[in-house]
Amino acid sequence: MLLKDLQNIFHKELDAIYGKDEVDSFFFLCTEHYLDLPRFQLTLQPEFSIVKSETDTFFKVLEDLKQQKPIQLEMEDTSSWISCLIHIIYSNIYNKSRVPTLLKVILIVKE
Repeated sequence: MLLKDLQNIFHKELDAIYGKDEVDSFFFLCTEHYLDLPRFQLTLQPEFSIVKSETDTFFKVLEDLKQQKPIQLEMEDTSSWISCLIHIIYSNIYNKSRVPTLLKVILIVKE
């Protein structure tokens, strides 16, 4: 599959949830993490293609993002646990009854 086609699928499925810029950010995080491919590579090689096993990985990330799971969890990036917690709080901000519980989780993790 062409990487550009996969990027278009990400946008089709996620733009309404996250917005175009954030979807671009997610996509390029994936290309860097899973393919060790710098962001500019797609511009230099628009016909760059990936194998099915790599495509499957991207589709797994896509499904998780559609469920609004933090991308850091998918990539097992433990160095950015704060980002994960911020995302969890942000995604639950409209449910004010859960905020105190979420803050307790932050305090426990910090210890």
